[in-house]
Amino acid sequence: MAPKSKPAPSPSQPAPPPPLEDLFTTLNRHIRASAFDNVVKFTDQILAIAPDDEDALRCKVVALIKNDRVEDALSAIKSSRKQLDDFHFFKAYCLYRQNKLDEALESLKRQERTDETMLLECQILYRLGKMDACLEIYQKLQNSKIDNMEINSVAALVMAGRSSEVQGMLDSLRVKATSSFELAFNTACSLIARKKYTDAEQLLLSGRRIGQEVLMEDNLADDEIELELSPIAVQLAYVQQGIDVDSLERTSGVKQVEAPRVGVSETYEEGKNQTKTKNKRKRKPTYPKGFDPANPGPPPDPERWLPKRERSTYRPKRKDKRAAQVRGSQGAVVRDKHDTGASSNTSHSKSNQGTSNGAGQNAVSEQTKPSSKSSRKKSRN
Repeated sequence: MAPKSKPAPSPSQPAPPPPLEDLFTTLNRHIRASAFDNVVKFTDQILAIAPDDEDALRCKVVALIKNDRVEDALSAIKSSRKQLDDFHFFKAYCLYRQNKLDEALESLKRQERTDETMLLECQILYRLGKMDACLEIYQKLQNSKIDNMEINSVAALVMAGRSSEVQGMLDSLRVKATSSFELAFNTACSLIARKKYTDAEQLLLSGRRIGQEVLMEDNLADDEIELELSPIAVQLAYVQQGIDVDSLERTSGVKQVEAPRVGVSETYEEGKNQTKTKNKRKRKPTYPKGFDPANPGPPPDPERWLPKRERSTYRPKRKDKRAAQVRGSQGAVVRDKHDTGASSNTSHSKSNQGTSNGAGQNAVSEQTKPSSKSSRKKSRN
């Protein structure tokens, strides 16, 4: 009897998608944790169920921008079946990040005018070099509650050549220049433009100290802090150079003199000939007391600066042969020679050690005790 055939397994049914409420709960948790990759992942799951959900679309675009995926954010805006009202603002910001400033400004004109859109417009105008238009919008935003707006306002005033207006604007906003290290830096730049180098140096030093404290509280690494504060270091170097120049100009060390105007027909050779024809003042030489220049006497010894051993007239003294004789057994002579060699080695090693201590203690700590042969080699050197 033939075996019964097994029934074909029924295809497994796909698992139903999770409820939208659960997806949004998880999405909100990832948004609070700034986990933007997971935000994009869960917005895609929501959009697969509800393609026209405005909250999911907005969350996806913002998460892509926050994650520096500007090109993907633009693609998400273009491919969306539903265009939201604030998509023009997001598109303008993406184009601004890509330095497509004219396109960004054109896209922003389609958006309703708010404080946020006006602030972005100021940033675009600043990059375009339209400082007067930029400052005009900043003046309209003075009563707004936008954080750190004064930083960009001071930067625009400096770039527009209106550094003298910086302090007045800060006074009207009731903001101190040391309220942040960015504002301290921009305000110092306005002082540099007015050649107030001493005041700029003090403000830059305060800004560097404030920046180090703030960035350390944000748990930034040392190299990141150094990179963040590098513009302050550059300006400090420039300012300190300006202070040195000012101090020299206030003394008799350096004075600015108007250079003579030279006609077009005057050549370099003519100017050089005029220099040669100038009369030079001759000074009478001064001689030591009792010296007669007419009868100076014998010339000085050319070897007077050489050590005595290196002079041609040096003759070494002869040793007394009787003093060299040593009475006693041969062993005593050997022992005396050994003692003499040991004492000489000790003296050489001390002199070498004294030299090494002068060169650095680290080298001394790493050396081992030299042998008698090595000490003799050093003594020869």
